[in-house]
Amino acid sequence: MGAWVLPDFYDQKGVGDKAVNQLEKSVNSKLEATVASQIQANFKLLASKSFRAMFEQVDATFQKGMVEDTTAAPQQFEASHSPLAIALRMAISSGCKFASSVYSRGAGAYRDSSPPRVREAGHHG
Repeated sequence: MGAWVLPDFYDQKGVGDKAVNQLEKSVNSKLEATVASQIQANFKLLASKSFRAMFEQVDATFQKGMVEDTTAAPQQFEASHSPLAIALRMAISSGCKFASSVYSRGAGAYRDSSPPRVREAGHHG
């Protein structure tokens, strides 16, 4: 009976080795698929976070620029139009003075050209 034990052991060992090899291949294949899936998921997550951070930075820069531009626009408008506003004020002032002068001269001329008043009899004046 001892002669039969040795070959059975080797036969079982051969079957066991094959089973271990198949199990190893199966585990390695599933492990590779799991690792690949995890790498993909991590890459998607990191890419999403990275794109979100870039978008938020661009958006913040845009918003800051809009605020600065909105704040600066009236100042730039005022600065660029101040000379025009001053010139218009001077022209209006000059025009008002001229109109006032013409009116004064016209009223004086009207007084001077009015017919002489008739004196009433008995009054000296």
